[in-house]
Amino acid sequence: MRRLIFIILSLYVTTVYAQEKSKATVDSLTKQLALTKEDSNKAKLLCGISAAYGKIDVDEGVKYGTQAEALSQKIGWDKGAADAQYSIAGNYLSKGDYSKAMEYALKSLKWFETAGKTNPIHRTKQYNIVYTLASINFRIGDYPKALSYAMEALKYFESTGNKKGIADASNCIANSHTYAGNMKEGLEYYYKSLAASTEIGDGNGIAAVTSNIGDIYIKQANFDTGIAYVLRALRMNEASGNTHFQAINLFTIANAYLLRGMIPEALAYSFRSLKVAEAHEKTTIPWNYALIATCYMEIARDTMGKMTAGKIGPAGKTACLAKCVEYIGKAINIDIEAGDLQGLKDDYQTRSSAQMLLGNYKGALEDFKNYTAIKDSIYNTENNTKMSNLETKRQVELKDKQIEIDKLAVAKKRNERGFYLAGIAGLLAITGFVFRNYKTQKRSNELQIITNKQLSAEKEKSESLLLNILPAEVADELKSKGVAEARMFDMVTVLFTDFVNFTSAGERMSPKELVGELHECFQAFDNILNSYAIEKIKTIGDAYLAVSGLPDPIPDHANHVVGAAIEILHFMEERRKRLGPKTFEIRIGIHSGSVVAGIVGVKKFAYDIWGDTVNTAARMEQHGQAGMVNISETTYQLVKDKFNCEFRGEVAAKNKGTLNMYFVTV
Repeated sequence: MRRLIFIILSLYVTTVYAQEKSKATVDSLTKQLALTKEDSNKAKLLCGISAAYGKIDVDEGVKYGTQAEALSQKIGWDKGAADAQYSIAGNYLSKGDYSKAMEYALKSLKWFETAGKTNPIHRTKQYNIVYTLASINFRIGDYPKALSYAMEALKYFESTGNKKGIADASNCIANSHTYAGNMKEGLEYYYKSLAASTEIGDGNGIAAVTSNIGDIYIKQANFDTGIAYVLRALRMNEASGNTHFQAINLFTIANAYLLRGMIPEALAYSFRSLKVAEAHEKTTIPWNYALIATCYMEIARDTMGKMTAGKIGPAGKTACLAKCVEYIGKAINIDIEAGDLQGLKDDYQTRSSAQMLLGNYKGALEDFKNYTAIKDSIYNTENNTKMSNLETKRQVELKDKQIEIDKLAVAKKRNERGFYLAGIAGLLAITGFVFRNYKTQKRSNELQIITNKQLSAEKEKSESLLLNILPAEVADELKSKGVAEARMFDMVTVLFTDFVNFTSAGERMSPKELVGELHECFQAFDNILNSYAIEKIKTIGDAYLAVSGLPDPIPDHANHVVGAAIEILHFMEERRKRLGPKTFEIRIGIHSGSVVAGIVGVKKFAYDIWGDTVNTAARMEQHGQAGMVNISETTYQLVKDKFNCEFRGEVAAKNKGTLNMYFVTV
């Protein structure tokens, strides 16, 4: 879930005790500043006050750091200015202004790099700044650069035996590896950080890293080991009175039980986390509201009777879903106030699914629109880069279609105007000579025949363009009524495809080659789908979404989709043999269930589908493997008599608990 981001971001804890200590330091240094006459000492004190404020009031910290920098520059004291710049960078880092933090850290590093060549004390400060730059780059998502800086700092700290530096740098390296998806390397450096923290007796550091190790095991679905580590961290934080991390640890355990499908345990730990958060700190309150809402939705979905409603939740599916909507509504309110877009995205997705199950399709659609809008606005830098050319291509295609339609409309008006002018000329000619009237009438008739043929051809072109965007039945409804209403389809089969390592493939191709290869693949997919009763919905970057069973319901929709998926797989395998790294590997996921379908948008409308079935199909794709078709239990039951399938077991899926999955053997 999105909430675990905050666990790894917490490098080490700033406790209430540290804040109180910093306040005492500020008071002491401020008194000394009032009594100091010499400018260089004033600059030192101002810098010290700036650093101390970094833990309690970063704006004040920047103010005092700026004063220290200005005074140092005034008296020509370069080291004082560099110290002040480093202090300012630390305050901006705490404030979350990473651009300013980077600017001042690089200024400070420039002086200390030169001074560190001859002075070991300056060299130590130099690598503290290098570590700060690693932290900044980690926070802005530039993990390769964060790794580079942190590895450089670690090498120096190891050479000098600086255990605190080793612990900090190793932790930053582990964080960067983890967020880059390198879990093995992440664990290696977390253990290295843990060893260094243990050696110097840094209790807060030990607890934080222990929790992070547990989080990695949980992400790898090694739940027993992961929960054991987080419980160990919880006991440490309870002993030290660190309520902030107690709440986070309890939430992490709750989330692990949710992923494991153990809903009663997940609810129990989440309510414990919520109790701590409400009493001592507010950070995890919306996290727990969202997790509790998800648990209630899982109880409502429990058609196998594994969970007894009324014991761990209210009795009845509707009552559980109402609780889900209630708690997720609380999370939404808090995340709106806090501006937590990542949280809001997940919140709206959860509530959309709950509204769908409640039969409130209008509310489900509204929440899904909010989810989609927010999701689009928070794509990370990598996704934005990989999708920019594709989105531009899509917009150009839509614009070209609109231009063509506009041209047809203009041509139609022009032809109509010509027809009317010809008619007027004919009427005027009646007052003239009969022979001219005869010639004019004949010319007018010929023009009318030509015009009708043109209008008919143009109408066919317009309708063809419309059918490229909408299914035929929906297009007919739109033309006849001016609107097309959203419809609920009880049973369809949804197909999701995605290219594996698309970003790295893009590094091997030029933008033109990348878009060209995507076009070739998607065009082939379109052709394959045309031979089955499958409706293409849209492409999202390098992902492809299609559905069978709507707008015209058919009984064997699942067989159609699996058959098409196998053809797509064979196509990509053959293409891979011919082109090698100049094309992609593919994952395919399939799920069957109910969806709502309809037109979204006004000017640039599109036919779309939404609902929990779509989300589950996406999970099938995400948890599949390259070169395989991964299907859900529901789809398996529909196709098992026609296709050979291999049971994979229960697989943990985001926000879904564990799901039975099958590979179609081809």
